[in-house]
Amino acid sequence: MELKLAIVGTHPDTREQAPWDEPAFEIWAFNEVLGQKTWCKRADVIFQMHDPAIYRSQHNRSHAGHWDWLQQDHGDLKIYMQNADPQVPNSVRYPLEYVQSLGCNFNKDLLLTSSIAQALALAALVDYDIIRVYGVEMRSDTEYRNQREGVIAWIYYLLGRGANVEFIGGEEIFNKRLYGYDGSLFQTINPFDERAAELREQIAAQKAVIEEADKTLSRSFFNGHLAQRIGEYSELKTELGKLEGALHEAERYGHKCAEMLVDAGMCYIDRNEYEGAAAQAHNDAAKFGQDVYKTLGYVEMITASWVASQSPTVRPQLASALETHFTVAYNSGFAQGIQAENQRWATDLDERALMYGGERAAKMAFQTE
Repeated sequence: MELKLAIVGTHPDTREQAPWDEPAFEIWAFNEVLGQKTWCKRADVIFQMHDPAIYRSQHNRSHAGHWDWLQQDHGDLKIYMQNADPQVPNSVRYPLEYVQSLGCNFNKDLLLTSSIAQALALAALVDYDIIRVYGVEMRSDTEYRNQREGVIAWIYYLLGRGANVEFIGGEEIFNKRLYGYDGSLFQTINPFDERAAELREQIAAQKAVIEEADKTLSRSFFNGHLAQRIGEYSELKTELGKLEGALHEAERYGHKCAEMLVDAGMCYIDRNEYEGAAAQAHNDAAKFGQDVYKTLGYVEMITASWVASQSPTVRPQLASALETHFTVAYNSGFAQGIQAENQRWATDLDERALMYGGERAAKMAFQTE
């Protein structure tokens, strides 16, 4: 006879679909849900894995009478806890050591990251044949960011042991890119050319601004606003560098995409290429950023000397220092532009993967009926 288990979380999207009226299914639920006498119609096991200070509180947000309910005798119901509580008649110590002794070579302490993961691990210990999970979404990126990994790991462990596992819902947990398929989405046009045209317009506008700023900077050598104008001009050069760094990448990918369109009628760039280019540019930007601060310190020293003396011998030194500083400011911006542009295209690829393949791939991978 097959052992059937339904693990039911609290999320309303799918919890109602649990097999409440199928006695062949054992039902495992969590925390206060059974005592609330609302949507949870029955349960054979409850997981209350919090510290006593939490479950004994009279100020429980979900069920003010939870501690009173725990102290009642509920017949055959098992309430798994970190340790059996003598004041909770149905409490059973969670078999942590046995779960940790399961025959797998990963660090299970790090993957028992939620009560859902703890339930899945216990299901592996009991060796159920059919397991269904309902009411578990973990959509937010607060505490759930670290909890999803444990759920995924134990699902895979159960599948590896031959269990028939179906996760009803849970797209946020399992909606990952299918390597080699979702990571390289084909394009029948060259989107990089359009982006390059957009950037060229922005660069032309930025160069016009810099041309006027150059005149203002020249006048400021004698009007007392030199330090302020140097800072403004440096920022403009950095921004120009960002735009031209982005253009460099758009044109580079555009040329590559154009060749693919000629050869195969479609083009794609793998996400790993974007990630690699962004990582290298990040390192370059960090180096140039240090150079910006170093050259700025020298510029400030020479500027102070010029303002104090107006000496003809200081002026060429200042001009040379400014040229060096503005060059590294531009180079810093250029590296930042390369990084940002690659991150832009990687994000675009992720969004298209979700739209055209990611959700379908997740459902195919994790519904094993």
